[in-house]
Parts: sequence; C-alpha cells; structure tokens
Amino acid sequence: RYISVTGVQTCALPISGQPMKALGLRARIRLLVLGAVCAVLLLSAIPLTVLLQRAAADDARRNAIDTAQGVADYVSTSPTKAALKAYVQRANQREDAATVAVLCSDGTRLGADLPDLDRFTGEEYGEAKDADDTDERFRPTSEVRVLDVDGGELVAIQVRDRPLGGDATTVATTPDTVVAFEDDDRIRSVVLGRLGVAGLAGLVIAVLAAAAGEIVSRRIARPLGVKIGRAHV
Repeated sequence: RYISVTGVQTCALPISGQPMKALGLRARIRLLVLGAVCAVLLLSAIPLTVLLQRAAADDARRNAIDTAQGVADYVSTSPTKAALKAYVQRANQREDAATVAVLCSDGTRLGADLPDLDRFTGEEYGEAKDADDTDERFRPTSEVRVLDVDGGELVAIQVRDRPLGGDATTVATTPDTVVAFEDDDRIRSVVLGRLGVAGLAGLVIAVLAAAAGEIVSRRIARPLGVKIGRAHV
C-alpha cells in the first residue's frame, strides 16, 4: 500500500496487519485440533461410563456368587454351629469379598445383617446341582438365585438334605441358605475410580493434542506469513 500526501506518492509502507493474520491462523489451527479431540473425548464419555458401570456390576455379581459358593461348600460339610459362625465372621473380614450371612435351618442367623433376609422362608427353589454326587460327606447345594433389593443385590444358595443316606443326626430337615450381598455404593466407588483413571488419560490426550496443534500451526502459518509478507513488500 502507498500513502499519498497532497496527491504525491511518497513511500511504501509494510502491511502491519500481516503478522496478526498469521497469528490468527495459528490460533485457529490450535483451536481446531484441540476442539476436535475434546469433542471425541466428550462423545465417548457416555458410552464409556455405561460400559464401566456394567463391567463393575458384573464383577460385583461374580464376586458375590464366589463368596456365597465358598461358604455354601463349607456349610455342605455339616460343621458345628460354632465353627460355622467363626468361618462366616472370617469371610466377612475380607475386604475383597461380598458380605455374607447364613440362615440356618433352625432359624439361627449367622453373619452380617443383610437387607430383606425375610424373603428367604426356607422353601426349596431350583434343582440341586450336585444331588447325584455319591460322596455322602457333603450335602447338595442349589442353583444360584439373584434378587434385586434396595441398595444392591442378594445372591442366595441353599444347602439341602441328601434324599437318601447320610447321618440323620447331622442332616437338616430344611435347607440352610447362604446369602451374599453386594451393595450399590461399592459398585459406584469402583466406577468412579475407573472414571478417574479414564479422565486422567483423557487429560493427557488433550495435552498431547494441544502440543501437536502448536507444531502443526507453526509449520503451516510460518511459511504462509513469509510468503504474504514478501508479496506485499
């Protein structure tokens, strides 16, 4: 551009707006890269949360089933009441195991005070999965029963009488019921912990995207700025 004073062309001045244009291009490139990465992360947050919730719930259910099955196997050996009480107390002291209780055939309750235990009336349900076992030292156990209750899930396994054989003095007339409980608060804490790790990973990705956007913007904007400056000299 040229500046004319009283109709006389005096000198050519550099275009001061060109560096600002180059800087604006770099900023737009950085924002484009960072915005695209953030959009992808935000769009993936919802399905990731659902996936983590389902995975945590499945893990909690398997944990409760394993805990109930372990206690039921011990109950099937017909231990004394004192031995069973000590075993259940020890099982409940494990931090990685579900909370468990045993409803004995005589009405005694051992272990934790779990919600809705009154729903188990002692009536048999399902088939005994090991009723054909010829080893009469162990009582047969039932299939796993899962019940939804307020605040979590109950997993129940019955330990029943053997139809034939066995010592009548130690075999119960009604089934003993082993109940394990996995509460929703524990599942929620697991999900939050995993989301925290995922959020940290997303933050690292965003920082790397910002660095990549800065590098790309410099490689694109600097040559353009030089060419534009030369074209207007």
